[in-house]
Amino acid sequence: MAKHVLPLVPKAGKSVFAVLSARVGSIEDNRLGGWYGYRASKAALNQFMRTIAIELSRQSPEAVCVALHPGTVDTALSHPFQAGIKIKKAFSPAYSAERLLAVTDALTATHSGQFLAWDGRPIPF
Repeated sequence: MAKHVLPLVPKAGKSVFAVLSARVGSIEDNRLGGWYGYRASKAALNQFMRTIAIELSRQSPEAVCVALHPGTVDTALSHPFQAGIKIKKAFSPAYSAERLLAVTDALTATHSGQFLAWDGRPIPF
């Protein structure tokens, strides 16, 4: 998708290219192990986004390229894993989307290349 979208980013003005990642893709934050394939794929996605951010800044200095962690969202995908978290911490899809849009709206070019949580806080790579 990036291959086709990024050439369309304007040379001037704010634009945002964001993908959904997951906290389990953080190498530094990995204290539990497991989920090898999922962790590896999200870590690779985060590295990909960081690399794109560097290259994108050369053609569009005001553009923002980030990976976003939506939190644990109450969906069929997360149900098998929710036993390990407090159910109250699982967000509705609508709430998660609302939070991610708020984070996206507040981004500036200084955030480009970062991995950010649903509340706007940086997540270590």
